[in-house]
Amino acid sequence: MAIPSDYDPARLESDFLSGKNPLAYIPLCNALRKQKKYSRALEICHRGLAGDPESVAGRVIYARLLGDSGRYQDALAEIQRVENKAPDALGLMVEKAKCLIHLRRIEEARATLDELDKRNPFDPQVQMLETQYRQVKGQQQESNQRQSRSSGHRRLKLRNQEILDRILAEMRSLADIISCAVVPIRAGDPALHGTPEPAECAYEFYKEAMEACGELDCGGVEIGLIETENSQLIVLVRREHLVSFSMRPTANFGKVLYRLQMAVSRLLPGPKGRIDLEETRDQDENETLVEE
Repeated sequence: MAIPSDYDPARLESDFLSGKNPLAYIPLCNALRKQKKYSRALEICHRGLAGDPESVAGRVIYARLLGDSGRYQDALAEIQRVENKAPDALGLMVEKAKCLIHLRRIEEARATLDELDKRNPFDPQVQMLETQYRQVKGQQQESNQRQSRSSGHRRLKLRNQEILDRILAEMRSLADIISCAVVPIRAGDPALHGTPEPAECAYEFYKEAMEACGELDCGGVEIGLIETENSQLIVLVRREHLVSFSMRPTANFGKVLYRLQMAVSRLLPGPKGRIDLEETRDQDENETLVEE
């Protein structure tokens, strides 16, 4: 069956930008979200809300797009802005729980999940959030134990750019590097060398893989590899950071991978493949702690 023209993204965008249908930004943003064009969807949604600032539906899709982009604090602010206007909206509560879990506000997340469990305990999204919550809470307990054991160790603060520079210094002689990035998963500014596209691809891979792990209740992501005819992309997850390393194809891939893993493990010690919940309240968002 043919899709109605009203739902065609090109038609929707034309109607919105021309002013023919100012509210077309909402279905347009949903369509762009399905295509994972988050940056364009955010741009369109922002323009739409400028002319429709009180729209609950517009604010909800804007919050979802912010969450899709990893901007959980901004997404939560949008949710809190409109939740009093739609207190019974399940979709809004799901997004709120998701943001609270990623922001490590565990007690608030539990309260929101309890309300979702009362309303629709068998909803797949609610079940996936419960899995993520259990995973994150377990990590918090493990982190508290590690922090207690290692409290006597002397630590050195490294910024993301310094971590990137050290990785590049170690790997330049082994690989023809296209791009390398150190990307904070929770908050902070990424450090980038080369083109940004491989890092964006690595982050999308991480998000989708983590969703799959949550659905399967099987832990988290440690390492990923994406190979094309012209490049090899390695994705490593350590603590609260994702490391993206893109290079030209090489016959010494095993050696490169081993050296990269060793370098990253030294610079970003801690558990792999999941968000680490160790609280360091005086730690800068762009710094990580490395034992000396």
